[in-house]
Amino acid sequence: MEMNQGLLQCMGVSHSSIETVLRTTLKYSLVSKLTGAGGGGCVLTLIPTLSANTVLEKVTTELESHGYRCFKVEVGGRGLQVFRG
Repeated sequence: MEMNQGLLQCMGVSHSSIETVLRTTLKYSLVSKLTGAGGGGCVLTLIPTLSANTVLEKVTTELESHGYRCFKVEVGGRGLQVFRG
């Protein structure tokens, strides 16, 4: 995700608001990437399953103090599976 975000920055589709989110989440060792068309909008941040809730609370509080809205979304399911038969 970090490499892809870097490529998007090189293409010029990032935005100062996105960079603020990236710097903030990086302080908490979280990986983020813009999603959508860029130029502001939405950023996706991966929260590892084993992360402490305090990390999530701290990063959310800091982002909200900058005026951003945060949404917690959980991904369900087992992901990709390969069956050989």
